[in-house]
Amino acid sequence: MSALLELRSLTVELPTAAGWVKPVNDVSLRIAAGETLGLVGESGSGKTMLSLALMGLLPAGARVTGEARLASQNGSAKSLAALSEEEWRAVRGREIAMIFQEPMTSLNPVMRVGAQIEEAILAHEPKLGREELHRRLLTAMQHAAMPEPETRAQQYPHQLSGGLRQRAMIAMALAPAPKLLIADEPTTALDVTVQKQILDLLDRLRHELQLALLFITHDLAVVANVADRVAVMYAGRIVEEGPVQTVLTAPLHPYTQGLLNASPTLERRELTPILGTVPQLTELPPGCAFATRCSYRRTECEQRVPEFRYADVTHGARCVLV
Repeated sequence: MSALLELRSLTVELPTAAGWVKPVNDVSLRIAAGETLGLVGESGSGKTMLSLALMGLLPAGARVTGEARLASQNGSAKSLAALSEEEWRAVRGREIAMIFQEPMTSLNPVMRVGAQIEEAILAHEPKLGREELHRRLLTAMQHAAMPEPETRAQQYPHQLSGGLRQRAMIAMALAPAPKLLIADEPTTALDVTVQKQILDLLDRLRHELQLALLFITHDLAVVANVADRVAVMYAGRIVEEGPVQTVLTAPLHPYTQGLLNASPTLERRELTPILGTVPQLTELPPGCAFATRCSYRRTECEQRVPEFRYADVTHGARCVLV
């Protein structure tokens, strides 16, 4: 299966008072059309910064190296890392769209929901006629399964429930017909019932529209329900990647094992937390960043960063034990 998005050794560096740090460090990933890749890790592991790099929304002064290539309809590929801001405006929303974690802080509180979705369409098609614009608005809201779209379009964000606000964000993201959708913890602020509805909606949309979906979360149970493959991120690096069922049932990296042991299940009565904390990016050790928290560490773990090794064709980890 050919890749819609391919990252090769993508690295993002940010300037700080203590020097340059790498919240995204040597990341290589592939996502095909119609596929969901789950990106998992603790807070501060670099997940959101990776998504911002893919949207061209990095903080001022950031440096990007490596490759991020997005396939085009004509079979060619464009390098995202080399785009100017003007070129990014043509890609952002049109080819790659993003759903953020908290819709109430992403939606404009003084604009009607319908006007905000229309604005997303007009950003890329400013000459669209009024009737066609309204038709596209209703189509996007129907894709997002918003009940009574004509009524909801006239309402303000504060008049909608949390689930409907997130559906409005999904409609806004889908309106320009992107090829890649990035969902950054889109169900964290929702109750369990609404969370399931949003997850089912995203899964249906990626099949119907042949969307590539990058689903960012810290919840392994969510990943098990929505993803085809999963990548586990720690201290800016991908430490494990493979088919979701393989990774969750036979994890290779001690960090993935720790995440699973710390996740509640119906069978497990006691949770085992991962000891220690994620190291500061300004104080990363010369070897494996997880070594200080790992019960399997060896001398070689502390000397250099382990290579990414494959146990089979589809499943690998950045660990000397593989």
